[in-house]
Amino acid sequence: MTRNQYQWQGNNLYYYGNDGQPITGLRHYSNNKLEYYGTDHVQYRNRYASQGNQLYYFGSNGDAVTGLRHYGNNKLEYYGTDHVQYRNRYASQGNQLYYFGSNGDAVTGLRHYGNKS
Repeated sequence: MTRNQYQWQGNNLYYYGNDGQPITGLRHYSNNKLEYYGTDHVQYRNRYASQGNQLYYFGSNGDAVTGLRHYGNNKLEYYGTDHVQYRNRYASQGNQLYYFGSNGDAVTGLRHYGNKS
């Protein structure tokens, strides 16, 4: 029986837990690493997953990303050290300050906030 290890089946990667069953949901491992397995037990790669109101993105190796993520046509997102996407908040990288809107994308141009008077 497979326990506490990965197993490829075709192009799909599974992780079998201590009980020998394939896992679902978030899996924390190693030094602040995070993976996600869908209800079909397949590891997420190059796609989003949400848990409650938190959104994660899992890269080509299956690990949740942190920091800035460039995608699409000049779009930008940010994921904190907890791997959760920033929404409606600021993030700084070096000497750059970014604001990420309600959809998680970096805002460009003027941003009005606070009292409108």
